[in-house]
Amino acid sequence: IASIFVERRIREGKGLQDVRLKGHTVVCGWNSHADSVLDGLEAENPGTPVVLVCGIEPERFDAIKAAHPGLDLRFVRGDHTQEAVLRKASVQQCSSCLLLPDETGGSGVSNADERTILAALAVKSMSRETTVRAAILKADSEQHLRRAEVDDVILHGEFTGFLLSASSDDGGLPGAARELLSFSSPARLRQRSMPAALVGKTFAEAADWFVRSGAGVLVGVLAKEKPVTLDDILSRSEEHTSELQSRITIS
Repeated sequence: IASIFVERRIREGKGLQDVRLKGHTVVCGWNSHADSVLDGLEAENPGTPVVLVCGIEPERFDAIKAAHPGLDLRFVRGDHTQEAVLRKASVQQCSSCLLLPDETGGSGVSNADERTILAALAVKSMSRETTVRAAILKADSEQHLRRAEVDDVILHGEFTGFLLSASSDDGGLPGAARELLSFSSPARLRQRSMPAALVGKTFAEAADWFVRSGAGVLVGVLAKEKPVTLDDILSRSEEHTSELQSRITIS
């Protein structure tokens, strides 16, 4: 029995063992900014199970895991565009999947966006309910990810020009943006569910409640509807046909 557990631990360390989790986060790909992504997950959801899927060496994963003790970090080594590899990470059972431009592939970042698109299609085919967020290097790639029904797309360096050109001679704008977007800042932007007591209230009333309760400063309200898919249309058509048939039978 001990040898079985030892072998399993060795396989997990090498990224060869199937991960059996549910409601976890899957991070696909690795690059120089991936550590900050894990920092964010560690700051916002400490202790959350995270599965890293990429082609790094097992020794490097050991160093990454040691650098993030606040995460329950697992490892699956392989190509995240392959459905078999994603299944080893239990993508079909995860709550969210983050796709990063991968530097561990054979050709580096030269085709990173193409691999991200393939991975997004594979994840959505396995679980349409999974929230998928993707980072890309080329603006042209966004349209393909939107067609794949990716929930959020972030373009690398998208706001660099704005921060450099919109800042006045007195400066301050890049620093303010850093304060809002840094995980180490107490004034960083956060997203939370709207309290039930504020449903139906005006924005001014909601903003006043947040300030008075000490919960923060309300800067916006996000309302997101689930996109209508072909499956939804077909299921509604079947329901309508069934209802029509029942009415004809009753008549």
